[in-house]
Amino acid sequence: MYTYRYMKRKYIILFIIAILLLISIPLVYIFRDQILEFIPIFNKQNNTQEVDKKVVTRTAKGVEYKMITPLPNDEVDCSFAIEGEIPGGWFFEGVFPIKLVSGTGAEILTTQAKAVGDTYTDDFVKFTANIACTEKCDGNAKLIFSKDNPSGEAANDDSFEIPVFFKTLCEIDSTMNLLVYFGNTVKDPNAENCDKVYAVSRKVVKTEAVGRAALLELLKGTTSAEEDKGYISSIPSGVTINSLKISKGIAYVDFNEKLGEGVGGSCLVDRIRAEITQTLKQFSTVDKVVISINGESKEILQP
Repeated sequence: MYTYRYMKRKYIILFIIAILLLISIPLVYIFRDQILEFIPIFNKQNNTQEVDKKVVTRTAKGVEYKMITPLPNDEVDCSFAIEGEIPGGWFFEGVFPIKLVSGTGAEILTTQAKAVGDTYTDDFVKFTANIACTEKCDGNAKLIFSKDNPSGEAANDDSFEIPVFFKTLCEIDSTMNLLVYFGNTVKDPNAENCDKVYAVSRKVVKTEAVGRAALLELLKGTTSAEEDKGYISSIPSGVTINSLKISKGIAYVDFNEKLGEGVGGSCLVDRIRAEITQTLKQFSTVDKVVISINGESKEILQP
């Protein structure tokens, strides 16, 4: 009898609990937003405020700014984007300077942050920039953001720094490829085309004076590997460049007297002219070549 009453009471309690659960589930769903506000881990508004507090930093003069990318001590590639927000007073004509310096403090490059939107405001203005490391970048480095200060007065200076770390060694190739032109006994075994010359690629130190660099390679003559492939140079040894000038599509190149020594036969003369001319005409700025020896261009390289 006692056991029966106990079991009956137990089932009644379980039944009441089940009824309460059935009633509470819809209520929880209806009032879920109000309930979640009292649970910090689910409070989105509070979390956002906490995140904002973490990303807002101050410059040397106490001006608040926000970095989106890169963040301090981020690992970066040789090329990377910069993005952030700072008050409009930091810009002048929509820009302010950014320097990239190495871990030792040596300046690597300077670029500009550009405003996205109107800068005539005290509110935050988004800025963007791009870094492409054209020098040796490796390991620790630092971005220095400086307020654009056209007045030059120290009182108006301001800055902040973001340390970064390059993932890999960024070392841009300091060489370039140029073409030089020679005759070739394999491609033209009977020398039937005296002014026919063929290109050979040479790697040189990168320079803006590409015409002179190409001529210097030409004057070196052929290498052993090139000779094995039939390439031959018709230019006498000891030739040097006195001057090279390019104006309105015409390249004026002057050599020393060695260019005219021991030169005989129309075919050899034609090939010398062709080697020099085609080597210079590889460049889009050259349409015609005028060759001279010690300033004389008319009575030279005669058969």
